[in-house]
Amino acid sequence: MLARGGAMGLQLFRTRAGDLAAALPSVWTALRTYGDAAAMGGKQWHWMVSQGHQINPCNSKLHPAVTEAGIQPEGGEEVAVQVAYTPKSHCFGCGPSHPDGLHLESKRIEQGLEARVSLSSKYCAFPGIVNGGILSTLLDCHGNWTAAIALMDRSCLPKPPLTLTASMLVRSQHMRHVAAAVAARHNQQQHTHSSACSS
Repeated sequence: MLARGGAMGLQLFRTRAGDLAAALPSVWTALRTYGDAAAMGGKQWHWMVSQGHQINPCNSKLHPAVTEAGIQPEGGEEVAVQVAYTPKSHCFGCGPSHPDGLHLESKRIEQGLEARVSLSSKYCAFPGIVNGGILSTLLDCHGNWTAAIALMDRSCLPKPPLTLTASMLVRSQHMRHVAAAVAARHNQQQHTHSSACSS
């Protein structure tokens, strides 16, 4: 996982299913065994569509129904998995319906998810430095969504299963002012404005 900050927002986390697999080897092995049988080379996705299941509501071209079975998205812009699968969620970290929440949005990347969130200065512990509890909340939500989407994809499910965090260790190795990390990101990609804490 990685977190990048900027002068106007926070680009957060790129989590790959393999990263989770390394952390949960026994669970991943069991899921891989079940998933290989369930996937049947993409045929299961066609069967689900024939049974009236809505698959890929996030309209991602990286959903396995597209990559394995050739079922193209129904159209429209790609939306975050939180919006697509749980639009009425009131989770403080990732719930689209929470009036004062963080509104984490995770979208598919190759073999995982990437999340982005913009935070106001009220979530900063110090000027330009996001509160550790807020970062932990975002890591918790994003990790759960990454696991749930990996389980759904691997087992050919129409919706992600509920996942919960059993434990989490967050270790900060280098504390630095977020504006420095943001300036580097802004120089690499013009027109990308994201920051850790903005007014």
